[in-house]
Amino acid sequence: MGSMKLGSIVLLTGAAMLAGCNKKPDDVSLKDASVEKVANTAQNAVKMQPGQWEMSFAIDKMEIPGMPAGSSAPKAEPTKATTCVTPEQAAKPAGDMFAGKGMGDCKFDHFTMNGGKMDAAMTCKMPQGESKTTMTGTYSSTSFSNEVTSTVNMPNNQKVTVHATSAGKRIGECPKAS
Repeated sequence: MGSMKLGSIVLLTGAAMLAGCNKKPDDVSLKDASVEKVANTAQNAVKMQPGQWEMSFAIDKMEIPGMPAGSSAPKAEPTKATTCVTPEQAAKPAGDMFAGKGMGDCKFDHFTMNGGKMDAAMTCKMPQGESKTTMTGTYSSTSFSNEVTSTVNMPNNQKVTVHATSAGKRIGECPKAS
């Protein structure tokens, strides 16, 4: 399982967590739903504040076949990025952030967002096996924090498990263009 695929899951999760609190549009509860259905429903709930955002992503645990029991791949330093979210982007986030493009044939077993908390489980069928991913975290219009655990069941009964965290917060206005 590549870090790009896990990164797609984390982007999906982080974007889904950036929901607002109006008519309770963040009250999302779906079962056995396609990624498109979750994307459309969660996208309508997103009320992320425009501005400069600081985001981080870290893989803190990786279990790979052949590793000694109880061991984990070395921890990598968190990846951090700063990005400017325009009012247009905040009003209509990119739908592919929710769709988990490149993940395979995926379906959410459940996806809930309510009162600043998010919980989801997704199953993806891929040519090299099947993955099960769980996501939990918190969100507001100015921040998110989440944990993602993904287990890929590969041929020959081998499993790769990855645990990652991501977080983001609005840190101010976007820099003025010069």
